[in-house]
Amino acid sequence: ILGQSFSYPAGKPTKVTATIVTMPPGGTTGWHEHPIPVFGYVLEGEVTVDYGPHGKRVFRKGDPLMEAIDTAHDGHNTGEGVARVLAVFMGAEGLADTTKVAPPE
Repeated sequence: ILGQSFSYPAGKPTKVTATIVTMPPGGTTGWHEHPIPVFGYVLEGEVTVDYGPHGKRVFRKGDPLMEAIDTAHDGHNTGEGVARVLAVFMGAEGLADTTKVAPPE
């Protein structure tokens, strides 16, 4: 998403998981980052992702996305209805998929 290259975590057994992130109108994910590749697909609604000093990106129903790795970001439901995003975490055993962080200054 920010022009980063990525690779699968090496040296640990793989752990691929998926979830559907659901946000009500005006809802947010909270500031967080991922140490692993995360692929997403917007199932419903509109989500604006704030990457702090790297800017914002808007994703709408049907859009695929690749989350930034090791970069703080916060997703906001900027649509009028519920937003749902399928998130697929390409992780490894013993490695957190998501870490909550403070907003960038």
